Amino acid sequence: MSAPDQNSTQFPYASSEFRGNLKVDGSLKVGDNVGSDNAIAEFLSTTKGILVPRVTTTQRNAIPAGTDRGLLVYDITLSKFYYRDGATWYELGGGGGAAGWGLQGNTGTDPDTDFIGTTDMIPLCFRINNWQSGKLATDNTSFGLFALNSPPTGTDNAAFGSRSLSTVTTGEKNTGIGAEAGSIIESGNNNTAIGYQADMADAATSNAIALGYQAVAASNQFALPDTITTFKLNGIGGVAGSALIKRADGLWEAGYIVYPNTYADDNAAGIGGVPIGRQYTETGTGYVKTRLT
Repeated sequence: MSAPDQNSTQFPYASSEFRGNLKVDGSLKVGDNVGSDNAIAEFLSTTKGILVPRVTTTQRNAIPAGTDRGLLVYDITLSKFYYRDGATWYELGGGGGAAGWGLQGNTGTDPDTDFIGTTDMIPLCFRINNWQSGKLATDNTSFGLFALNSPPTGTDNAAFGSRSLSTVTTGEKNTGIGAEAGSIIESGNNNTAIGYQADMADAATSNAIALGYQAVAASNQFALPDTITTFKLNGIGGVAGSALIKRADGLWEAGYIVYPNTYADDNAAGIGGVPIGRQYTETGTGYVKTRLT
């Protein structure tokens, strides 16, 4: 046992019993090692621990509310530590009070003051298995596994979906929505890819739009999936509309009016007295096709 200094009181190893309150002026140290002078109480051992009061949930809730902020107990009903902050008990590490967001949610939040985020200009990041899965920043925004994963030096890119815009480096103002949308873009700018694997023709493609499943657009193009054969626009008063029809060579041909099958004018004399040309006999599901001449 260490020799006590003249300002300390030392008790022998044999058990000593105290009844009532034990008040110590100075520091309370248990153990035979020299402790810290900054601790009001210190327990030194390499073979034993410390037990805080163990109570049931009913017993914990029966403890009178007071000003004992930081009061700590172990709830044996729930097998969790709880501490008191004023009149309310919070699970230790469970997200209550000022501890943070709990894994099983929080209660009593205020949307005007409580939030998930930062209070400075540092980006907010999300991870899955320690892999980047989302980043909210002032220059680029992404949400999805490996979305904007490079990371890019270009700015104003927005990626939503797994691996969306995953290889963008110097490219700027690109938008990818959907899994692997725009995943080939590296240095291209001003592109929009919407849909699963909707993408550009190459890494430098710019000013293009790819819309739909596996649509691929070259620079300055608007591309639809290869499976799309008709692109219909709204008609006049819901009666007719113009359309682009894909030819056998894969190119699109303009200049059609598309009628519902219920439209009665087989001669296609016109709409509102304006001639629109003769009508083909070809019909499809829900439409009759007329070329403008």
